[in-house]
Amino acid sequence: MDVAKKALAVYLMAAALVVAAHFMFSSFYREVVDPIAVWGVLDWFMAVGIVAALGVHARRVRAADEASGSARLAANAALWITLLLALWFFWNWFDFLNLETDAQSVVSQTIWAIIDPLFVVVACATGRYLWQHADG
Repeated sequence: MDVAKKALAVYLMAAALVVAAHFMFSSFYREVVDPIAVWGVLDWFMAVGIVAALGVHARRVRAADEASGSARLAANAALWITLLLALWFFWNWFDFLNLETDAQSVVSQTIWAIIDPLFVVVACATGRYLWQHADG
């Protein structure tokens, strides 16, 4: 089980690193690679990471029921923030997948500008938690 937790931690942190790098630097290689096409691939990895983070934090909340107040608060906050990320991500991603053109609305672009950094934070925090608690 420790190996699985560490493997998931590495996956989440690697996905966060790639998403952060593409989010920040895609304007520099826009002429070489279509950033929307890259997002089309990254979204699949983000979806897996978000579902995994939801599972991790749901288990964390159940385990924190017997823990102290601060541990319970941290577990609940992580779960609710991840749930908010999941709702925004899947709503916007399904809309993106169903578009008939490559054009996105201003609202959709604005939401992605919130989702992508939030994914980086959630994935890193979840990965760090898994890495630190891989022994238990």
